[in-house]
Amino acid sequence: MLLAVILTGCLGGGGGGSSRDDDKGGGGGGDTSATLSTTSINPSSGPAGSTVRVRFEKQGEGVSLDDLEVVLGDEVITPAGVDEDELTFVIPSGLAGDQTLFLRAGSVESNRLRFTISDSVSIVAPDEDELLEDEGDSKVAANLVLIFIAEGADLDAVAEAAAAAEGGEVVGGIDLLRSRQLRLPTTSIEQLEEAMERLRAREHIEDALMDIHLDPEAISWSADPGLAGQRASNRVEEGAQLYAERVHPERSGAVMPFFRSMGVFEAGVHFSRPDFNGYAADGSSRSGNIGLFSPDRGRSTSSDSIHGTNVMGLIAAELGDGGAAGLLRAMGEAGAHGGVNIRVGNSGTRSIHSFLADVVLALDSGAQVVNMSAGVHRCARFGVSGCVDGPVQSDGSPVTNNLIGAAQFDSLSRAYDRLVASMARHYPNAMLVVSAGNGNTDTGERDVRLFGAHPSVQVLTVGAHDNAAAPAREGYSNYGSRVDIAASGTVRSAWNDGEARGTSFAAPLVAATVVAMRSIEPNLTPAQVRRLLRESALPIENNEVVLSEGGTVVGSDVFTQPLSAAEVGADPSRLGKGARLNVEGAIQAALDAREGRTRPITDPVTVVIGGGESVTERLAVTLPLEGAVFDRVDIMFLVDVSGSYGSSINQFKRQAVDLVNAFRASGNDVHTGIASFADTPISPWGSSGDYAFRLDQALTADSEQTIDAINGLTLRSGNDTPESQLEALYQLATGAGRSVPGTPAADLDASITGWREGSLRIVFLATDAAFHSSTNEDGGYYSEGYPGPGWTETVNALNGMGIRVYGLERGYSVPDVAEMVAQTNGQVFQLDSASSDIVAKVVEALDTAAAMLDLRLAPNGDFAGMVQSITPSVIRDVRRGETVHFDVTFNRGRSGPGEQRFVFRLDVVGAETAVIQEIPVVINLR
Repeated sequence: MLLAVILTGCLGGGGGGSSRDDDKGGGGGGDTSATLSTTSINPSSGPAGSTVRVRFEKQGEGVSLDDLEVVLGDEVITPAGVDEDELTFVIPSGLAGDQTLFLRAGSVESNRLRFTISDSVSIVAPDEDELLEDEGDSKVAANLVLIFIAEGADLDAVAEAAAAAEGGEVVGGIDLLRSRQLRLPTTSIEQLEEAMERLRAREHIEDALMDIHLDPEAISWSADPGLAGQRASNRVEEGAQLYAERVHPERSGAVMPFFRSMGVFEAGVHFSRPDFNGYAADGSSRSGNIGLFSPDRGRSTSSDSIHGTNVMGLIAAELGDGGAAGLLRAMGEAGAHGGVNIRVGNSGTRSIHSFLADVVLALDSGAQVVNMSAGVHRCARFGVSGCVDGPVQSDGSPVTNNLIGAAQFDSLSRAYDRLVASMARHYPNAMLVVSAGNGNTDTGERDVRLFGAHPSVQVLTVGAHDNAAAPAREGYSNYGSRVDIAASGTVRSAWNDGEARGTSFAAPLVAATVVAMRSIEPNLTPAQVRRLLRESALPIENNEVVLSEGGTVVGSDVFTQPLSAAEVGADPSRLGKGARLNVEGAIQAALDAREGRTRPITDPVTVVIGGGESVTERLAVTLPLEGAVFDRVDIMFLVDVSGSYGSSINQFKRQAVDLVNAFRASGNDVHTGIASFADTPISPWGSSGDYAFRLDQALTADSEQTIDAINGLTLRSGNDTPESQLEALYQLATGAGRSVPGTPAADLDASITGWREGSLRIVFLATDAAFHSSTNEDGGYYSEGYPGPGWTETVNALNGMGIRVYGLERGYSVPDVAEMVAQTNGQVFQLDSASSDIVAKVVEALDTAAAMLDLRLAPNGDFAGMVQSITPSVIRDVRRGETVHFDVTFNRGRSGPGEQRFVFRLDVVGAETAVIQEIPVVINLR
């Protein structure tokens, strides 16, 4: 039987009664006359042995401070100290990774949060009394700064020296961003700015970022429309119904969904509101198979706490209470999705330092989508009456909301660039769904607006349209070709059942839609998600934004990126129109993508676990005897363009088409790219005009772009015999770039190669020379002072990314090539003296890669840690047509109490990173 999903709230059932002032349900289970709310955790993550401060609220009778204890994973911890509204505890040894954290006093339990025990991410949030008003609309922590440290330098040594020089201390950091957080003895913004300038001048410190606190974006409330059309304008109810009809973890004939995780940058949620009190009812923080792990804003009526409740309402508000209704919760009402975890930052603030840490923690715990309903505009100069040199609105008047100073904006922009670049290298499937902003200005100007203006494919920017019969841009919404899609910006408030307006409330509906799409087809890349959203979009008929000054029209812009001919397909009536979210169309597009998937998926394994038992299943894996073994394959062709390689380059150009075709025959979904090197343009190693590395074409599905890049290769010098192979390989693996002091011509910009999750990653290295190295090791040709990586550093970077190097040698053996391929699980192939047999050798190499593999099983989406063990961990030398077996033991992991269902998958991984098959797993907890 199919369940019809109605998102308009009905009285009774679900999340509570119709009264929007009903405060029952508070923090957790137990005595209904008493509630306990965890409002913040500081730091939001940390290593074993460190001290954590938890702030809380208690209401009603039955909560004694003497009874308070912290439950972290399976550990019950006695606080080190307890005050009226906060306690401290020490993280015990033996715990690691993501754990559920809550407070307990007798039978009364608080809301659940996710706390990560980590040596690599820990950020301290300031207290309210440490925040100072700055020019514009920002508040700044007077004594906290995040420093970013150059690649290759010792993070802790640099940070400790810098902190000591300023009379401060190191209090946290984010390893992924090569950053450390310092607490300084500064008491004013002026003192902090002076300290930051001194820090930036220190060796190895590339930048410094103060902790800016972002207020929710303000908008004009004039010409206030009603709620009619909110869901209809984006076909929300139809999309939820389609999902319920076509998707289910166990119904025969239905598409099996997968468990997904998402992050949300907000200060928390009011669990006492009727739209959320069901999440606390049984002490599990779950409702409708959604786990909501967030600070409880308790009695707070601050704008950021109300903002967070309204944002979460679009995603996860419960049905049946007469108020808001969340898209993912509606799908859970039908028992359709395989489970969703939502992680809201633990700091209880909208701190930028915490945002950077929260995104990294969410990604580390498996989130593929992070919603960010926030942003700022840049003001170059403030005057007495406000910003006098900043962005302008479409009518020529100045933007007046969410403005910060140029220095703050610019350092924040650089930190955001670091975050997005790190995502591209380490989490290439993750997406930030970002609100376009409420300034009525062009959001595509990177020097004007953060965070939606970033050009990365992993940033999806959302504008706001109205709820009219023919929806058009809300007058406050930012606009421009960088807006990917728009959604309704006037929604029912989960806080008070009134209205909430802003692009902040358009973004979460899009984010929830993306999570639903990826629960159907988790292998969708960010580029594919964007394409499917726009291909399925409803049109915004009037996509023009008229630009004027003093009442005179001076030009025009677009509301969203106009729909292209490729995106509208057989419906030319949408061509050139704006893109409006169509939830139903997006779900159908994901279903179509699932049906057309090329990666094999087996029958599901269904496991029933009661109580504290463990269950072991024997799983069979068979490598295909015929056809492609690999699904996704990423191949970079790295070419030596130094003087001695001219004849080979000409040969590559003559055979470019055949060469790329050989690459593309290696899998079902193949991306190819080209990079080249000669040497650093510093004598005696290289000559003027040389370069140590160039990404000529990032990995792409477009064969013509790769062929054009091959044909565009030009010969350089290279000067001495060894060349910059190590630098080129290092940059392909890391994209880190390099600054060479005193020689700007030798600097390398950061780059994104485009390695995809679950792909076989290969570099074909074509060279005839030894490798320059900056370190004196067995591998490489050591040159003192050479500006590049060492041998071990390069090998570690390649192996860390699972990249295999295949050597293409011309006519004779190069010892460095042989050593590099041996240390990266590659192989050497000898070309003739003219490299005329390159295509045959590439085919041979790719056939060899698929002939025999080491296989392992990797849990994907097991956010509750239900896979207890996999035996054996690796099965080596599995040949085509061979069947092998793994014993997998499951238990409840960190799932919490009660009956629940989790659906995730076990990826069959070969060649370090290549997912060649998927095994769905359904866990039913009793």
